[in-house]
Amino acid sequence: MTPRPPAQPGDPLAGIETPALVLDLDLFERNLARMAEDAARLGVRLRPHGKAHKCPEIARRQMAQGAVGICCQKVDEAEAFVREGISDVLLTNQVVHPAKLTCLAALARNARIGLCVDEALHVTRAGEAAAAQDVELDVYIEIDVGQRRCGLPVGAGLVPLAQQIAGTPHLGFAGLHAYHGNAQHLRTAAERTAAIGAAADLVREAITLLKEAGIEVPLVTGACTETYELEAASDRDSLHMTVIGTAATAQNRQIGQRAAEFGLVAGEFVRIARIKLFGLVQIGVAEPGCVGAYATNTLQPGLVAVDCRAE
Repeated sequence: MTPRPPAQPGDPLAGIETPALVLDLDLFERNLARMAEDAARLGVRLRPHGKAHKCPEIARRQMAQGAVGICCQKVDEAEAFVREGISDVLLTNQVVHPAKLTCLAALARNARIGLCVDEALHVTRAGEAAAAQDVELDVYIEIDVGQRRCGLPVGAGLVPLAQQIAGTPHLGFAGLHAYHGNAQHLRTAAERTAAIGAAADLVREAITLLKEAGIEVPLVTGACTETYELEAASDRDSLHMTVIGTAATAQNRQIGQRAAEFGLVAGEFVRIARIKLFGLVQIGVAEPGCVGAYATNTLQPGLVAVDCRAE
């Protein structure tokens, strides 16, 4: 059974059945266009992360604006997006359990699927799952560029891992995943610039190691809402990084779900997206017809009441 929507675009606020999550389409579409324009200006591919919105319709609109695909954090997210027709998904995480890898590989019958690895076991199991489904998977080596969460340190282990991927049937070495999410939490532009500069140096070092071993690096993927311009600019000094796919959290700017500290950080150099996603509830103890609207606020944590009026 198809659920009845609480309202239609253009309905007055008072006509919306509550509770409802309301999206301001004008602001949302403006942000989609702005991010696409920035990607074109910077010469990068855009791959927004679906974990923020978990909405196939938003993903479709992002791709209609030029995004090459979307990212997911978990296998079940990828399943939901592919089921709804999203044709290119990168899982920006390591998947170890054989059952999850089987599910992920099955998706490759209907979509282009990528995933990240940072050790040999990941490659072995991904290859087994892909072979069992007779599909091809794109495999990115995640390198640690400062996040200190996961990722292979740039060094002696990099080339053997890339060689293992290239030598495993049904797997293709797609490039490097170089995500430095901690950089977006740094308060000053100087700190962020230094962090991304150090990350870019590690990426160049990784590319050099691989090229010296005869391994080309098709793509380098990474970046965050608050640092993507810095990461794109880092490519200007290196012909190796011919394409950078912004694969991490650039979608936050597009849908306006920005955490409080992100608003403070990004205010120095990034045009902050306006709030456009809010919850609408009916307040039973208030005056008849009074509604409360709550929105995430870019400068304050938590939910902030923005409207309560009879209409």
